[in-house]
Amino acid sequence: MHALPIIATEEQLIHTIQQSDERPLWLFKYSSNCGSSRIAHIALNQFLTKYPHLSSRCSFAVVRV
Repeated sequence: MHALPIIATEEQLIHTIQQSDERPLWLFKYSSNCGSSRIAHIALNQFLTKYPHLSSRCSFAVVRV
């Protein structure tokens, strides 16, 4: 399974957003208390695992709420 980087600080968020000038960025807002969020998180991980040639074109990161 592809390990999604977790954004834990404001500095990490700023750095990640700055890198989006070079390649598209997908920020995923994840809440362990939300069933829909949990299902989407699983689907995102499955996509990254199944289609690495497509997912390598973008950057992905998680913001936990």
